[in-house]
Amino acid sequence: MTHGEEPIVYVVDDEPAIRQAIALLLHVNGIQTQVFASPGEFLEMPSLPRRCCLVLDARMPGMSGLELLDRLAERKWAVPVFLITGHGDENMLEAAHRKGVVKCFNKPFDNDDFVASIRNAMPS
Repeated sequence: MTHGEEPIVYVVDDEPAIRQAIALLLHVNGIQTQVFASPGEFLEMPSLPRRCCLVLDARMPGMSGLELLDRLAERKWAVPVFLITGHGDENMLEAAHRKGVVKCFNKPFDNDDFVASIRNAMPS
């Protein structure tokens, strides 16, 4: 990675409208994004830049956001992760925090809180 490279937020969500809405929200707030339609698509990346974070949908077909966290741990990819869900229950939220999730957001979420949380967690 070259010095001065902009931080990036990777968004992994199986719903195109949600992916694009989050990308647009971050873009208008000056945050670079890249979107992925599935955890498998995201895992095709050979590595991650130093200054990044990840926004994951908790429930996706095939591989859930929590299962993707396990894959990241296997690769030793330690990045700030935010989980978004429309169906969060206490057990899932506890599991997410045990796996290192910075914060869980229930859909719909407060845009200002979401953007501020992303900014605060982004590695410098």
